[in-house]
Amino acid sequence: DADRPEALQVADAYLARGTGVWTYVLYARETASPIGARLTGDVSAAEQSYRLFVYNNYLQIPEELKQKIDELTQDMSDWNSPVAMAEMEANLDQGVPYPVALGRYIGAYLASIATYDPDTPAAPDGTDFVTHFLNEGRGYCMHFATTATLMLRSIGLPARYVSGYVADTVAGEWVDVPDYNAHAWVEVY
Repeated sequence: DADRPEALQVADAYLARGTGVWTYVLYARETASPIGARLTGDVSAAEQSYRLFVYNNYLQIPEELKQKIDELTQDMSDWNSPVAMAEMEANLDQGVPYPVALGRYIGAYLASIATYDPDTPAAPDGTDFVTHFLNEGRGYCMHFATTATLMLRSIGLPARYVSGYVADTVAGEWVDVPDYNAHAWVEVY
């Protein structure tokens, strides 16, 4: 929106902070909820177009990471945590879609090989942060979400890394959303 230059939409994944802007205005519309809005008419052409977009964009892995991610995914497939396997089976039994259950399994695998540490220092200049994360064995949401996204892609499930803020809002009221409410996660198609 040209009248509201606080942030720019970048592709479809995140908002880029405007130069010198440290405050954002986020708008929530009741009509934007899935319950409030109803699609009418035939949407199959739009779904086909979006599916093509997803498969063209959310299976990509940087060439320099393909071997490392393939090795990691192979290690995961050999990983035999009875707890994680039981959780995956329970998810499937409860009707959780397979891509989501597999994403949770990957999350459990990553938690078994790395420690969540919000004080993890940045990767040294010239070092890929995913490789650094895996070598160091510690990271935070950005590291876990990026690595999980690439692992899902490596097995043919379209996924994307997403970052944003977690906030409890009430329609018509202002809410402060501090930086510590920032988080990263994975969306699986």
